[in-house]
Amino acid sequence: MKSIWQAGLVTPVLLLAAATISRAQSTTQACTNATLAGPYGYSLTGNLIESQSLAPYADVGSWNADGKGNLSGTGAESFAGTIEQGTSLTGTYNINTDCTGSASITYGNGIGAFHFNLTVLNNGQEIRIIQNDSGSIISGSARQQPTGCILESLNGAYAYTFSGSFIDTGGNIDPYVDSGQITFNGTGGFSLNGQISEVGTQSSVSTSGNYATHSNCTGTATYTDPNLGPLNMIFALTNGGQIRFIDVDSALIFSGTASALGDVAPSGTMAHLASGAGWLTTFTLTNTGTSEANIQLNFFDDNGDCQ
Repeated sequence: MKSIWQAGLVTPVLLLAAATISRAQSTTQACTNATLAGPYGYSLTGNLIESQSLAPYADVGSWNADGKGNLSGTGAESFAGTIEQGTSLTGTYNINTDCTGSASITYGNGIGAFHFNLTVLNNGQEIRIIQNDSGSIISGSARQQPTGCILESLNGAYAYTFSGSFIDTGGNIDPYVDSGQITFNGTGGFSLNGQISEVGTQSSVSTSGNYATHSNCTGTATYTDPNLGPLNMIFALTNGGQIRFIDVDSALIFSGTASALGDVAPSGTMAHLASGAGWLTTFTLTNTGTSEANIQLNFFDDNGDCQ
């Protein structure tokens, strides 16, 4: 009997499946434009050269690939502390059979077209990105997004890292890193506990905030940083229990990611399992986290029909 198992994680915990055949089937195939299809949450960080100096840059949003070489979406950008939100994105992409490719994306706020080299991973689940325009030192990644998000789509504990810089009262660009744990309650609130390194000075943060999600699996979050004051974030949820953030406050240029604690890949396959004629396959599902989680096992017969 053929089988496919899928894990739908309601909360970020680790699920381990032990069976006669325990390793998910891994396949490699040639890529085409159709390999990229649907929404992708993306994040880009780095620097642009302006007037012979480096200007820090961050960009987070959502691309939608139509599988035919066309991209559309929206993003938020921080360029040396100047913020653009709700920027429309349109462009094209081309994926080679070896899963490398290129993309050209035009930003609707007037900054023009950016050009990128792409590497597609895991049959289109993830994209590695580097900008190839002269004067840019920017890279990032994108990952497929779920659809139909609701407030409860964010629930549980995540490990986060925000990094970048801020512009102080003297006009200096100062480095900033914040890393720790953020816990969402599924109803619009969260707590955040972490360690801050601001221009090399260490401090801790323990605070709470509020968040909202949209049906396209983007959202907003607000909280107060003890050093920088009130912060406003835009984020994109992606598959695999990840979140991509960007701060949209003037004079702040930082972004980051959060990963569900103990998260594992959301799906996998087994070619066959043994059942009958004296053979029996046993699945043992172990939740090593502290919160409830859901997992779904689907079984298919030799004709491909779900049993």
